[in-house]
Amino acid sequence: LCALMKKLQWQLNELNQEQRLIEQQIALLTKKITDNQQTIHEASIVSTLILPEREIARLNFMMRQQHDQEVIKANKMALISQQTNLESRKKRLVIELTMLEKYQHNQWILQKKQSNWIQQNNADEWALQSRDHA
Repeated sequence: LCALMKKLQWQLNELNQEQRLIEQQIALLTKKITDNQQTIHEASIVSTLILPEREIARLNFMMRQQHDQEVIKANKMALISQQTNLESRKKRLVIELTMLEKYQHNQWILQKKQSNWIQQNNADEWALQSRDHA
């Protein structure tokens, strides 16, 4: 029982580490999205002098940036989904650990009651034997 509880605690610690890593990755992707939006906004500003080659290059750049942003958003959503899965696994592990701790506590109480019952029986038996000898 103790080994199982240690294993579950170890898994819970691993999940916490994974969750922190995912949170860091989500924060990084959120920053990339914000930076990318800023870059797209800056590229969307049209100068007063329009040169066809520059305009084509600017539009191609904006399209690439928007595509990159969609990829980043998809990656972020995948990480959020992964984080949700980790959270549900974490909740399950916490419930299992709580159940095992309650079981262990109940077993301890049962053993204590049995020990008290045995001691009481021994005391009663000793009292009866002492009275019989007296």
